[in-house]
Amino acid sequence: MSSTKLKIIIAALGLALIVPATALAAGKKGKKAAKGKAMKGKKDGKAKMMMPQGPPEQMKQTKFFVGRWRCKGKFHGMPGVPAHDYKSTMNVKVELDGQWLAMRWAQKKSKVVKHPYKAMSLLGYDRAFNRFRSTSVDNMGGLSWARSSGWDGDKWVDLGKGRMGKNMFDSRSTITKKGKREISVLSEVKGADGWKTVAEESCKR
Repeated sequence: MSSTKLKIIIAALGLALIVPATALAAGKKGKKAAKGKAMKGKKDGKAKMMMPQGPPEQMKQTKFFVGRWRCKGKFHGMPGVPAHDYKSTMNVKVELDGQWLAMRWAQKKSKVVKHPYKAMSLLGYDRAFNRFRSTSVDNMGGLSWARSSGWDGDKWVDLGKGRMGKNMFDSRSTITKKGKREISVLSEVKGADGWKTVAEESCKR
């Protein structure tokens, strides 16, 4: 569910990549085949490859996000960028056999938004740390990553860090269910005076 995408979930979204382990048999005649860390050797010297795991059970929590969303938002402004209203779309789908959720978010061009913001995110579940993790990139060269514990009632909170050029920032995105087909999104960044609202959105599908 995104950080660089300070405007919507996922922002978003931990890496749960499962890499099948392999090992190489080596040695001269008379020596036993070498064993890789992720390999289980057999008595006859042959190695058995570990099969990749299926999607984590926790990924079922992300099904709610799948679909095409239409959003209306308000950007609260920042130095050099005045506050303004905007519209955007978000397409979310399951990828790579259910291991990942992929999101594409884009603002619509308008008289105020002359250079629409666009972002892509991947959200997965990290079994090693028991949490969701997301990574996002955007059309401004920004990069961000976030973590989440998943749904807590009707709320999903992403906490992360983003980078724009050499500047780093802490981010927080709070998604609230408003029904089966509607969510609200509050995007914040942390400054010297604490958390500050950057944008608010209402999305429907």
